[in-house]
Amino acid sequence: MELVDQDQLSDYARSALSEAVGKGLVHGKTETTFAPQDIATRAEAAVMIKQVLQFLKLIN
Repeated sequence: MELVDQDQLSDYARSALSEAVGKGLVHGKTETTFAPQDIATRAEAAVMIKQVLQFLKLIN
């Protein structure tokens, strides 16, 4: 995923984000933005939790 706002990513988070995107656990706000400095909404957090639980095969 090529992000136009990748300069806003913290250095420590780059590799973890790359791995999470590769596993389908997180997605950008749009096709080209991730908005790493935005605060996640309750709905966005719920989606990420669901995707992690599905990845771990704890739910369908």
